[in-house]
Amino acid sequence: MREPMPAVAAVANPLSLSSMSGYGQHAAGAVDPLTQVMTLDTVTFQPNEEVFWEALDKVSLTVSSFRIGEDKQGDTHVKENLRTHLGRDNRMFDILCFKEHNMPLFEAHSPRLRKAGLGGVGAPDAEDENENGNGTTTAAPSVPDRERVITRISDKQQQCIVSLKPTLMYPHEKTKDWVELELWQDSQGSCCNYPRMRKTLGNYKNTGFCQRHVFGGENGSEIYWTQKSSKAVRGFNLVRNQGESKLRHMLCLDTHKGKIFLKWCTQCHLWKNFSEFCDDITVHNAENPQIDTFCHVCKKRQMVSRSKQLEKRRSLRKSQLSQQTQALPKPLNEGEVNQLPMQAEAAAAAPAAVSAEVVEAVAQDIVQHGAPASIIDAPQTPEIQEAQEKENGELMKVPGVGD
Repeated sequence: MREPMPAVAAVANPLSLSSMSGYGQHAAGAVDPLTQVMTLDTVTFQPNEEVFWEALDKVSLTVSSFRIGEDKQGDTHVKENLRTHLGRDNRMFDILCFKEHNMPLFEAHSPRLRKAGLGGVGAPDAEDENENGNGTTTAAPSVPDRERVITRISDKQQQCIVSLKPTLMYPHEKTKDWVELELWQDSQGSCCNYPRMRKTLGNYKNTGFCQRHVFGGENGSEIYWTQKSSKAVRGFNLVRNQGESKLRHMLCLDTHKGKIFLKWCTQCHLWKNFSEFCDDITVHNAENPQIDTFCHVCKKRQMVSRSKQLEKRRSLRKSQLSQQTQALPKPLNEGEVNQLPMQAEAAAAAPAAVSAEVVEAVAQDIVQHGAPASIIDAPQTPEIQEAQEKENGELMKVPGVGD
């Protein structure tokens, strides 16, 4: 579980770190920069060796069968204990151990300091809410809230961290002891002499690795690693076999307070304390624990985001269902149902209705061409015939009258 972060002063700018290749020696009487960073970010730099040992014994990884020497037709996947896997030469990832006198340069800074109250510059309104660091929101307090500290590899770490000559560390097969293996060095005693070139690394700019040790080119390739008898560092983002575990290289800082294991969070793209990825072990005590992909903060944010998306889909589905229900005809009552047969008979007996367009078209045709024969020859009543004769000035002579 995370411990409360002590109250610290706001850090406007990252810590000023003197060394360009690592912490190394510092002036007599000066405060050790590493100690400053560890004091600011007690969560990331909390010793966690016992948690790592527990993970080694409880967690199993999905690996390809060829890594464990099984000769099977086609590539299959098997489960293998984490401690056993790290002891193999053909392991998927490595643990890079840095000694206290030659560690990567870290910097800690606060991106924002939330303050509350009236009259202060940038102070939020009384109704404003802010995150409290655990994925939930609370009302803005009346005193300055604790700041959120972010730790990353400093820009002053210009060379690849592999140039600091870390050792490859893996656990003993049975005991709680570590076996360390030195990296292969060239004729000049260098493990890597390439700069980081952060602008070319995208989301991996804060790993501390150079381009070759991120994407697996040249001295970071699988071929180079094989040629050097597994005494080199492969690319951090080297492509894995389909279906295998996606765990990447981890860092171990061997400090005077104890070993601190760091794992890369693929969401916030920062090195975080390994314990933040072990809720299955430290919190849930799961039977088959797994190592999380995201750190505490990112995992909780993901859960909140998914919950909001689910609620949004539910509201949309409910709205669509309501619209469809309103469009349906209302059900008939018993009286309306009984009248249906009579309405059907009346509709069948009624003459077919003639549209107004048809009537108008017939009238125009009569005006232009005269009435059709069917209309002229139609039988007429005596009254109509007499009216027509008077109109034409012709009186019909009746036989026997006037002769």
